[in-house]
Amino acid sequence: MNFKIPPYTVKRSYRAKYPRIVINSKGHVPFLEIVIPGKFDESEIPYFLENNKSWIQKTWEKQMKKSAIRLSSINLPVSIPLSAINETWGLERDESLEDSILEWDHGVLKISPQTDISAAVSLLKHWLCSKAKFHLMPSLWRLADEFGFYELKGVRIRCQKTIWASCTRNGMISLNCKNLFLPSHLVRHVFLHELCHLREMNHSPRFHSLLENFDENAKINAASIKDQWLYVPGWIEK
Repeated sequence: MNFKIPPYTVKRSYRAKYPRIVINSKGHVPFLEIVIPGKFDESEIPYFLENNKSWIQKTWEKQMKKSAIRLSSINLPVSIPLSAINETWGLERDESLEDSILEWDHGVLKISPQTDISAAVSLLKHWLCSKAKFHLMPSLWRLADEFGFYELKGVRIRCQKTIWASCTRNGMISLNCKNLFLPSHLVRHVFLHELCHLREMNHSPRFHSLLENFDENAKINAASIKDQWLYVPGWIEK
């Protein structure tokens, strides 16, 4: 079997009794997640994956075909709603623009007619990252200051496929620019989730207790955010 196990994330669940494999689609692309019980030895994960390689290949290839069908029909949007900051931007072709260029003014993005979809998506991603740096980064710093998370040392913006945010042990938090498509209360939940990880780099009961101290609706928000990938527009994965 020439199939190679795709990159995967590991989620430790203290409610799980046995390890399990999740292959699903977030942001219109497949992702592989390994859910393990609280006391499961992570060094056993490669053996667990190898024993389930045939099922992984079959399911992964099925998801890839579904994603390819979705992405093949994607066109550029006529509007881009950014729920997190309560803005909606229009997108139009402008004959006065030359080469591959994106300009914006008064809530309208303008792109040259010569720009193909792939180049346009790259320009739009760059624009989204700029918007995220301007709006999301300061908001995270303010929230960290409000609740005394002085462990935060830096913030960066990325365009990740399968996670809303991540953090490192040295105090760096990476925010997905796609958070701009979330309602503001869920963006706040993402921020608090990552800030709490600066103190608890796990999903233990102690972590969830800490998170609920700052976000009283943590459980509701955590359940709600799982469906929010449906609202990330497909063109961004083109």
